[in-house]
Amino acid sequence: VQSILSRIVIDCTGDGDVAAWAGVPFEIGRGRDDETQTQTLVFLLGNVDTTKLLPARPKLPDFVAKARAEGGLTTRFAGGAAIQPVILGEHGVVNINSINIPQVSGIKVDDLTYSHIEAQREALQLVDFYRKYVPGCEGCYLLQSAEFIGVRESRRIVGEYVLTGEDVLQGATFRDAISRGFYPIDIHSADGTGDAAGIHLSRSYQIPYRCLVPKKIANLLVAGRCISADHVAHGSVRVMGTTMPIGEAAGCAAALCI
Repeated sequence: VQSILSRIVIDCTGDGDVAAWAGVPFEIGRGRDDETQTQTLVFLLGNVDTTKLLPARPKLPDFVAKARAEGGLTTRFAGGAAIQPVILGEHGVVNINSINIPQVSGIKVDDLTYSHIEAQREALQLVDFYRKYVPGCEGCYLLQSAEFIGVRESRRIVGEYVLTGEDVLQGATFRDAISRGFYPIDIHSADGTGDAAGIHLSRSYQIPYRCLVPKKIANLLVAGRCISADHVAHGSVRVMGTTMPIGEAAGCAAALCI
């Protein structure tokens, strides 16, 4: 048994683990149920001729439809962000973001194991799809995949203020603002309903310090995608570009408190 004592603790687990263990109230799901966003595994394709692939990229839905009709593609999802070039040229590298594993929990070990295995299976099928149906990918191969499944959403702590979807859409400002967000409300719905998927914002919004301060526990701060926000606001807050300054603010606040 080991104890690590500190005057201020910052929970950057992403899942709000420390906060939950300490008894902080939290929410999971969409309000009407406990379903969270789908989980994802991204991977890189090597030996891709991007001079042929990129001009053909707008036709990806047509390639997907043809593959499905011929039985060559059975994955749940093959569109979305999809193809992002990493290295251009006749022997280029592209990042593929086309895997969504629905109705799984980011805080259940069995679910995470299933998600990772299923995502690897789908990645191999998608490599075959790109080779057979997508121009420029005839000689492609699986170069690399993320080392673990990507969890978009799990716990969201209940803090002194809960950022709402309305706050995000209206570009809300706060006297205790510590960061700004501008990422679209990007919700990969667990049941395919497309709840608010890809709503772009007309202006940025502020994130108040109170979203980092959980209820009930005095010497704990939370940073990252598990800060105090509802399901819709979380769809924008959750990304790295927004959570990094939130983490910096938590560190500054901890230092000031001490």
